[in-house]
Amino acid sequence: MSVNITDTAIAGRGGDELNKQLRILNSILRHDLKNTLTTARLCLEMLKERAPHELAERLEIQLEKAFDIIEDIKHAEIMLNSGELHPVNLGEVVRDVASSFGIECNVPDVCVLADSAIKSVVYNLIHNAVIHNDEVDIKVTIRRRRNWVELRVADDGRGIPDELKQVIFEEGFKGDTGRTGLGLYLVRETVKRYGGTVYVEDNKPKGSVFVVKFRAC
Repeated sequence: MSVNITDTAIAGRGGDELNKQLRILNSILRHDLKNTLTTARLCLEMLKERAPHELAERLEIQLEKAFDIIEDIKHAEIMLNSGELHPVNLGEVVRDVASSFGIECNVPDVCVLADSAIKSVVYNLIHNAVIHNDEVDIKVTIRRRRNWVELRVADDGRGIPDELKQVIFEEGFKGDTGRTGLGLYLVRETVKRYGGTVYVEDNKPKGSVFVVKFRAC
């Protein structure tokens, strides 16, 4: 007889307890790793006065990547441990996340069906535009279309080749950033769970636009 681990170990109270333990373990791991990397960063600052500039620069880049991966894991945990769908003010979420990147956007208050993971969805889309482009101009807009609400995150960066427009949402696709490769995949899966869709298209005259369609409420 075959055993489905999803139906047994993760279902019911046993599954809830397992998820709780995994969240605790993940939290401890991120906390301890972040503390260790912070110490390493302080050592790097002292090392810069003695080590060759190129070596110190390469080490600093690798440390920043490690901090970015910790941030990816945090958002992955949020999106994998979400709750029941309920009305969420998408405009408020977008304004809050955009401000953390220093982006001003005057978007309207619009209600969509989602959960707490929606903040990580918006964060990942904006962050994705930031890390793949230098000095990029990002514009975030929201528009209601009958029973749907459309979120658009546009940039004027280098754009995404046609052959990668679908691949970037696949699990494990890392591109050239060296990150976890989970960000856009979890965005797609979370939006799918909301009953919506996400895709990317070309911006005009250059750049890319990530489009998310949420169910309005």
